[in-house]
Amino acid sequence: MSRPETFDDAILRGEYPLDFVQPESSQRFVLEILVARTRALGPALRILECGCGNGGWLALLAQVLPDALDHSFYGFDISTEMVTLARTRLRDLVPGARIQVGSVLMDDAYEFDGSDGSFDLIFAYDLVQQIPRSLQASACEAMVKRLSSKGSLIIFDHERFSLHGARMGFKKLVTRITGLPLVPRYFCEARYPSLESLKRRMVALGRTVETRRSTLSPKMALVVR
Repeated sequence: MSRPETFDDAILRGEYPLDFVQPESSQRFVLEILVARTRALGPALRILECGCGNGGWLALLAQVLPDALDHSFYGFDISTEMVTLARTRLRDLVPGARIQVGSVLMDDAYEFDGSDGSFDLIFAYDLVQQIPRSLQASACEAMVKRLSSKGSLIIFDHERFSLHGARMGFKKLVTRITGLPLVPRYFCEARYPSLESLKRRMVALGRTVETRRSTLSPKMALVVR
């Protein structure tokens, strides 16, 4: 059996370019939530994206925040090729040392510039689905541990137990087994999480969690305070 496709493979084939951005419907949903939470948290924030990909979300967020220069932006990704893209895309916004290779489950991913690894806003877009289901709750707990006393975590993903989740699960299965390209092959390893289960896990840790749903797409968000 051939090894699973990865994002590194997609980048090297030119399928995930430097200027890649998510659909406008996703942009509107994500940025609305991020901007509102940033304003609520106050000035001079430490903002971290876990699984930052090619840096697209950090770049878009900086464009829409009027006080972007007052904040410090950080990101990590498990893909070395993604980190290379992100450092290039964000070179005028984020020092290269603040974008690094790392896993959401490992402590060193959150350590930058000799800091204590505490952040005021942490967000992750379609990251949890890239983690084996047995470790998804642990990944969320790892991010929560890195919040400052006033901090918030925002998890953007799809619900496993939904019509969209069922449809995508079928398409990924067909693509993986038959090779019929119903979805890109690097999508096939994604496993949508049960966002409701993750919410209960965060509440058990003493956190307040709000579920937000996009009106334009199947995307959902857990806002953890």
